[in-house]
Amino acid sequence: MSEYDGERQQATVFKRRRFSAPHRRRRLWVRMLRPLAAAAILVGIPLVIVYWSLTAPLFAVDELAISGGGRVAPAWAAERLQTIRGRSILTLRLAEVEVLLANHPWLRGVEVSKQLPSRLEVGLLDRQSVALLKSDDELFFLDDGGEIIAPYDRFSGAGDYVVIVADARESDAIREALALSSAWSRSAGSWAEGLSEVEVVGATSFRVYCRDLEFPLLVSREYLAPGLEALREYLPTVRSRYPDLEVADLRFSGQIVFQPAGESATEG
Repeated sequence: MSEYDGERQQATVFKRRRFSAPHRRRRLWVRMLRPLAAAAILVGIPLVIVYWSLTAPLFAVDELAISGGGRVAPAWAAERLQTIRGRSILTLRLAEVEVLLANHPWLRGVEVSKQLPSRLEVGLLDRQSVALLKSDDELFFLDDGGEIIAPYDRFSGAGDYVVIVADARESDAIREALALSSAWSRSAGSWAEGLSEVEVVGATSFRVYCRDLEFPLLVSREYLAPGLEALREYLPTVRSRYPDLEVADLRFSGQIVFQPAGESATEG
C-alpha cells in the first residue's frame, strides 16, 4: 500500500467518527424539549396562580356588610346570605345574591359589590307604600304602580294613607284611583291634605271622601280640577240653603249636581 493510500484511509476513518448518528439524535431531542419546557412554564404558572386564587382562604367571603332597608331587616338578609360565607369571592356571581333575597315582598332590589379580598357589600332597596287597598274587607299596602306589596297589619307602622276601595283583581281601576289621588293633591288646594278615601264606582268614576267636607264627592279625573274650583265658588251659597248635603257630583262639564239629604238633586 502506498503512502497516499494510507493517508486516504486515515481521513475516511476520521470523517465517520465526526458525523456519527448517535450524536445527531441527542441534539435533536434537546432542541425539541426546550420549547416544550418553555410552553409548560408559560401555561403552568398562570394555572397554578388561578387555582391558588380560587381556593385560597384569603379570598373566601367572611364579611357581609348589609346597609339600607326599612321594611327589609338587615338581620333577615344576613341570615339568608349565610350560605355564601366561605365561598370564593372571585367566583361568586352577584345574581346569586339577588336570588337568595328575592322572596321578600318589600324588597325592590339590591345593590351588590365585591371588596377584595373577602368583603361583600349589599345595599337593600325597599318598595315604597303610597296607599292602602281595601278589598273584601281586607287591607293591603300599595306601591306607586298600584301593585299590592303585602297585607296590612297594625304593627307595620302608622302612616297617613289614602284608602283605595276596589276589587284587588281590577288592577287598571286601582291605578286610575291612584292617578286621581295624585290629581287631587295638585288641584284641591287647602283640601289636598284631607283626602282620605277613593272608592271606585265605575270605569272613570270615583266616590271621594275628604276630611274637610262633610259629604262625599262623585268625581272623574277629567273634570276634577274645574269641578273643585266651581265647588269652592258655589258651596257657601248651597250650604246656606241646604245645610245637610248627601253628595255633590262633579263629573259633568260646567255644572255641579248637589244631593241634599232626603231631597232630590239640585244643580249648581
